This record gives sequence, structure tokens and C-alpha cells, in this order.
Amino acid sequence: MGRGKGWWLGLGLLLLAGCNEQVPILAPSEDFYVVYAVLDPSADAQAVRVSRVFQPPGDAYAFAQTVKQEVADLTITLTGEGQSWQAIFQDSVKRTGNGDFGEYTGTYFFRTDDSLRLVSGKHYVLTLTRENDPDFLITAQTTIPEPPVLISPALSPQPRFEDFCLPTFNLEDSARVFFFKNKRGTTSHAWGFEVLVRIAYDSAGVQLTEQFGPSKIFSQSAICSTGNPDLLCYELPKQGVIPTFIGRGWNPSGGYTYEREPLCGQFNELSRAVEVQVTAVDTALGKLFTASDPRYPNFNDYRKEFTNLSGTVPVIGIFGAIAYRNVSVTLSPCAEYKLGLNGASGPNPCPR
Repeated sequence: MGRGKGWWLGLGLLLLAGCNEQVPILAPSEDFYVVYAVLDPSADAQAVRVSRVFQPPGDAYAFAQTVKQEVADLTITLTGEGQSWQAIFQDSVKRTGNGDFGEYTGTYFFRTDDSLRLVSGKHYVLTLTRENDPDFLITAQTTIPEPPVLISPALSPQPRFEDFCLPTFNLEDSARVFFFKNKRGTTSHAWGFEVLVRIAYDSAGVQLTEQFGPSKIFSQSAICSTGNPDLLCYELPKQGVIPTFIGRGWNPSGGYTYEREPLCGQFNELSRAVEVQVTAVDTALGKLFTASDPRYPNFNDYRKEFTNLSGTVPVIGIFGAIAYRNVSVTLSPCAEYKLGLNGASGPNPCPR
């Protein structure tokens, strides 16, 4: 699976578990399908999660304790660019969200490694059918965005062409990230972008991660400006990242360590303990996040769940796509000191 994949799947489960679509309270037990898939061209496999919800007459809570809502009898096909992929049902997966229905969801997988890999900038169609039900059809489509091109922070080439050094990223300050929406000669296909910073560290022999973000989706520079509509700038909030970590329980006196070395060397040798990631989000996901944002104006009695799926049966969910770029960085002595990493001690190295 590609890096960052787990986070997107976890977000999808949370979104679907808390779905707020209106269903008639005492309607007959009509199946209402929930489908979730986010294509990632860097991943060796793509997951499609399918379940169904419905509200029968009587005690809904008692009904939810016994009904199995995963769906294992579908034919799920992905097509695009003259290729076709057919998903394999792997297993039922227990949800991690706090929804009232659907304790389990069925999981299908497409293999997309080697020659089967998906391609950024290309259009794909998802189709769900059922062999013994010719009237059953669910479909959706999306275009995978082009990955952004990170300009800063960026690895520093060394005199030996194959060697690089990690850039220093000042988490303790208002660090900035600069990137082009897409490489020259391509079309972005992105609704917007997100930025996050991830740290992998060791706590008493246990490997953990902490991250700041992802940011709110944006499509143009905010706070900092570049003067070029294709070159975007994102500025992390000044003094925002480290206090956020500490507010979540990070203990600067906890004896945490991270792999600071090697700072220089061949690309595959460099430390990847700290990464900055910029993710391009397709139109479907961008609209979903915007519609779900409580800050988004809504004048209806209830906030309708956005979906780009349609078919011959009631269905909600999302079929989206992402493409991202990571760059490995190293922390400044000040950031290490404030986070208590690698035994940072002695005089305070932070600017006064």
C-alpha cells in the first residue's frame, strides 16, 4: 500500500460511520448502500468498502445488533485508459467509527502494482453490479489529480550528483511550504490541496507517529503569496505545531528519540523520520470536505451528505482520488529542544 494510504482509509471509515443522510424512519427494510473508495496511484492496491444501512419498523437498536450489513456478493470493476480491474472480496472489516449502524463493512481490493498501476491525470469509472440481479447498478467516476511539485522544503543536491542533504524545517516558527500544482505540460485536475507534517519517533521502544494536519483544503495561497497562480504557498501557523503536539499529550520530558541520521547521502539512505506531505485532492473529495465543513453555509434543516455515486438503488458514499508528494526534512535544534527529542538539553538554542 502507498504511504499515506492508511490515513485516507481511516478518514473514510470515520466519515461513513457518521453519515447523516435522511432515511424514512418507519419505511420497509429497503437496502441503502454505502460505498467508499479513494484511488491512490502510488499504492499497490486500492480498497473499496461497501456496506448497507436501513431503518426497519420496531426497535432499531435491537435490529442493529443482529443484522450483517457487509456486502460480499458484488462484482466491482474499475475501468480507465483501456484497462480493466476486477476487485476481489477479501473480508469483513470492523469499523472504527461511532456510527449507529454497520458494525462491519465489506472490503474489496484491486491489485494496482507493476503493470496494473493507476496513472495520475487519467479518468476512471467504478461500477458495482450483482450477478443474479440484472437491475442492480451503482456507478461513479473520477479523474486522479496530478501530484504537486514541491519546491520548498526540498533536498539539497551535493557535489556528488547522487548525494543529497535533508533541509531543516523550523517547526517552532511559521514554516512555509511552496509547491507547483502540477508539473509543466500537464493539467492538475485537483479541487484543492492539503499540507501535513508527520514525525515518526520512539517512546520506550514503541514506534509512534504524530502529525500536524492535514490542513483545510485550499486552492490558492493564503497568508504567504507567490504572485504566481500556479505556485502555491502554505504557511504553518506561527508557534502552532509544537504546542498542538504537546496539547495532545506529547511529553517533552518523555525521552523520545527519532532517527535524525543520516542527514546526507544517497536518496534511499536518508532519514525519513520527519516528512512534509502535500496532497492533491480530486473534485469529489474536495466537494465532500467542503459540504461537510461546519463553517460551510447551509440553509437546510439538515446537512445532506454529498455523494458522487448513483445507480438503480439508493446509495451514498464517495469515489475519489488523491496524489501526493513527500519530502523528508530534519528538525532545527530549537524544535528538537522544545520537543525533548534525542536528549536535547543544555542552553536553549531557540532565538530569543
